[in-house]
Amino acid sequence: MKFLRPEYLSKGDRIAIVAPSYSHPEGTVERACRFIRECGYIPVPGPNSGKTGSGIPDYAGSTEERAAELREVLESPEYGAILCTRGGYGAIHLLNLLPAESFRRNPKWLIGFSDITTLHSASLAAGVMSIHGKMCKNIGDDEFDILEGRLPRYEIPHNEFNVEGRTQGTLMGGNMISMAALTGGRYDFLLHEGIILFVEEVGEGFHAIDRLMNMLLNNVNFRNVKGLVFGEFTDCPADLPFSCVEQMLDRYTKNLGIPVCYGFPSGHGEINLPFIEGAEVSLEVTQEHTQLTYLCSHFF
Repeated sequence: MKFLRPEYLSKGDRIAIVAPSYSHPEGTVERACRFIRECGYIPVPGPNSGKTGSGIPDYAGSTEERAAELREVLESPEYGAILCTRGGYGAIHLLNLLPAESFRRNPKWLIGFSDITTLHSASLAAGVMSIHGKMCKNIGDDEFDILEGRLPRYEIPHNEFNVEGRTQGTLMGGNMISMAALTGGRYDFLLHEGIILFVEEVGEGFHAIDRLMNMLLNNVNFRNVKGLVFGEFTDCPADLPFSCVEQMLDRYTKNLGIPVCYGFPSGHGEINLPFIEGAEVSLEVTQEHTQLTYLCSHFF
């Protein structure tokens, strides 16, 4: 399946800010709006993006309110991109309230990570690319490079647990536990053929990550995976006798017969490199480095 690429942005375009999951700390949206204006665009915060948290995780609105906010900006021709305020939890509530046509009618870039993995899955199921990248708290130049059509060519240092090889496929994925909740349904990432799967996690112990990895491997559609890219595993307690998450996962990945990259700086760590969900890429893993390169000529 070839995915539809939204139009790149031009200065003066409007960027909607939506809150599909948890509410956010005070000042988060204001910071993002300042940065968006500095980049030459017009930020348009939605009604739920005005709800700030009290320190206890809370949704930014009812399920219906969050779905209506997102559906309205998805379908509107007035916006060039949609920036999510934050993740947390709650995006999964919206899936059955977001028709595929809402993503396709006026395709635009949806930007986020973590819990927003769920919405990336819905966009891909509708056949539209999106951006796995930083949200309101720390959106930066990297995301706007992609939004304006300047695509990166990533070169990552060698990791001792890498599995060498070369492949091409469609890059997609995100937060591991968010992906697991989609297993077996129509939004399962593994339904897509010829994919290079990206996974990352935060706050889950080794025990939980091991279970999630086995859930992926036991999925009958795992055969669609042509390469694996592991991002950051942040604040993950070592509750099993391994020195690191990578050592634990190496037991599974070294014999899969596909290229595997560990340590890709994307996820919940200090560096969170963006990438395009649904883009055709090449993955090259060697003894020296890993290279991830966009392939499709229509990107440029």
